[in-house]
Parts: sequence; C-alpha cells; structure tokens
Amino acid sequence: MIADNKIIPILNELENSNLQYPWHIRVLRLESKILKTNPLTIKMVYSQELPDTANNLHSIINDSTVIQYKWNELGKTLVGDYSKLSKAQMITWYLQDNELLFINSFHSRLRNMLNDSLVIRNATLDYLNKVKNAIHNKSH
Repeated sequence: MIADNKIIPILNELENSNLQYPWHIRVLRLESKILKTNPLTIKMVYSQELPDTANNLHSIINDSTVIQYKWNELGKTLVGDYSKLSKAQMITWYLQDNELLFINSFHSRLRNMLNDSLVIRNATLDYLNKVKNAIHNKSH
C-alpha cells in the first residue's frame, strides 16, 4: 500500500518453506498459492515430520488450509482468518530457531505422539532431548 509517498507493508506471509533432515531436527514443508486477489485468498499446503534413528519420517501434521484476508483499516494491514492453524503455529514454518514455539503450539500433537508406537514415541523423545540439549548448550 502507498500512503504519504511511502510503501507500507500490509501482509507478511510465507510463500514457501522447506527444511529437510539432517540439516534440521524437524522436517518441514509449506507451499502457498494465491487462489483469488479480491478478497485475497491463499491456499497453504503444509507438513512437519520427525525423523527416527533409522531416518524414517513420522508425521506431526500434514494438511492444507484456505485463508481469506480482510482489510483492517485501523492497523492498515490484511488480517487472515486462520481456522485450522493459529498464527503461532504458522510461524513454526519460518526458518529460524523457533523450537520452543513449535513445542508450545503443537504440544497436544507431541503429547499424543508420546502415547503412540514405540518408534514414534522414541522419535518424539529424541526430538525433545535435542531441543533441551541445544537450549542448555546456548546458556553455557
């Protein structure tokens, strides 16, 4: 948007995110596609997985959603209607150090994975242990 001869950003949304094991402790993929421009409607297809010790991947989430954006005059931004994902969950696809946000926003799914088969349970415990060790190493 242009106001007072300045460009003002009105939306910050991921187009594509892809990070694979072994470069990261989680495998994540997200792809966005604009379906309509008025009102702005974007379809996102996304997944996150945890590897086990044999490098087999176990799904945390594998889904898609359609987000429609509405203009917020007060904030001068587009605001998305996130029905399937919260904004916090959405941010976990950003390629940055956000493991604690990921654990907090997907805690129910991770807890369920701890009650799953031994292989999925061990993959989940291994992931949580790696996060704990990384946090511990940063503080020292």
